Amino acid sequence: MAFKILLTDDEPFMRKSIIRELKGLDVEITEKENGLDALTALLSQDESAEPFNLLITDNEMPELKGLELIEQVKKHGLNIPIILISGTLKEIDVPEGVIFIAKPWSVKDKEGKEHDLLKEQVELFLKEAQK
Repeated sequence: MAFKILLTDDEPFMRKSIIRELKGLDVEITEKENGLDALTALLSQDESAEPFNLLITDNEMPELKGLELIEQVKKHGLNIPIILISGTLKEIDVPEGVIFIAKPWSVKDKEGKEHDLLKEQVELFLKEAQK
């Protein structure tokens, strides 16, 4: 049973970058290039198939922005953890219960060790799902 991630970003480079960062984790990633396609994928999940375990979405996208996608996910009562990545939003703009990670998400701690905040957060969700 793979951990299924729905990755939504209109920039192919960003999707490839995220997939590369999550390489090596036991995850299955489905890519969508806008919020409307992601919402359609979430709403049309086959009951016999495994549902998505995590939604990772950018905010600035055509057709349906990340915040609008999150609003629709909540409106439809979908119970899925969400990570919102953005280079333009501030954490205060993010709905309650949504994990916000600002771009760029690789940071160095005071010892100079680099941390990939997105990968670390996905690893936490993976550990929780395995319990």
